[in-house]
Amino acid sequence: MGFRFLTTITLATLWILAGGETVPAQDIEKARQEGVVVWYTNLNVDASQGIAQAFEKKNPPLKVKLYRAGNSSLSTRILAEAQAGRTENDVTDMTLTFIGGLLQKGLAVPYNSPQRRFFRDEFKDKEGFWTGTTVQASVIGYNTRLVSAKDAPKSYDDLLLPRWRGRKITMEAEAYEWFQAMLALKGSGKTLEFIRNLRAQQPAFNRGRTLQAQLVAAGEYEVALELFNYRVEVLKSQGAPIDWVAPNPMVTNPSVVSLAARAPHPNAGKIFIDFLLSAENAALIRQAGRIPARSDVEPNPPRLLKGLPVWVPDPQDDINKVIALYNEAFGIGRK
Repeated sequence: MGFRFLTTITLATLWILAGGETVPAQDIEKARQEGVVVWYTNLNVDASQGIAQAFEKKNPPLKVKLYRAGNSSLSTRILAEAQAGRTENDVTDMTLTFIGGLLQKGLAVPYNSPQRRFFRDEFKDKEGFWTGTTVQASVIGYNTRLVSAKDAPKSYDDLLLPRWRGRKITMEAEAYEWFQAMLALKGSGKTLEFIRNLRAQQPAFNRGRTLQAQLVAAGEYEVALELFNYRVEVLKSQGAPIDWVAPNPMVTNPSVVSLAARAPHPNAGKIFIDFLLSAENAALIRQAGRIPARSDVEPNPPRLLKGLPVWVPDPQDDINKVIALYNEAFGIGRK
């Protein structure tokens, strides 16, 4: 794979992972012989490279070869490789919504990392196919100069009040996970009725939740249907007039890690997953301003997740059907 590796290592070297776990010597030797772990991730370049460097520093001589892309592109690449009869990645890191398609095709295998005991049940499956690393929590955002805390919407249904009519609401053009949650929580009939009423409010569609948060903070819109709360907190810390309210339950779509079926470097992959789930990596996630899924490492500030009831998508749902129904409900793509 284009890498040159150190050729010697003593088994007396201890590889201690955060959380107090020691990797067995025989697994160290197997991973050493493999030499590299190939990581497909949806994390941005800076974050993924930082994690790779931290792992390599902690675990010489292993090297990380990473490929970074969005969830849809990652899924397409993995499926194409499988159809061609090959597996190039060892570890997959993408949102739970998209991992389901890979699970259904048998492209992931269980790995019950000892680190999994530090994660709440909502952020891991029982069999060990996937475990959350970071959490994206969707909340209602509002401009604090234009909307008081008392008047801010406390639920999605509140956005149907006459107060919010006339392009006062911004929403993500591809809010698929939110729509998936509405279907699960309200049922198809009530969700489509809600969408009809929401469309009557004349919301503005904008792409990218960071952009939407900035537009709300600038006063271009009074409220946002669903923002990632950690991004709102970043703007707040910079003095922007923006805040958020968590609906009950709060829609979350964690990024999850899994071990690829027929991984070319399975032992290195397992050690890398242990690191991704470790307290050390969770601290890196928190330092980057994001929400770690690990329970014993609180986000900054803790209100981003602490004590809030969450909704987590079912990876068995067909996300392509959800997307098609979403586009139909909002009239997207119609002439």
